[in-house]
Amino acid sequence: MASHKTHYEDCDILVVGGGMAGTGATFEARHWGRDKKNRLC
Repeated sequence: MASHKTHYEDCDILVVGGGMAGTGATFEARHWGRDKKNRLC
């Protein structure tokens, strides 16, 4: 049986996936969330 560990990450926005949709979501999040911590996971 495989053992799994839970990893907790403190962040404002989590973008799951990649490609053009993930890149666009990350770009927009950085633009519209300028007053946030600016830490993307």
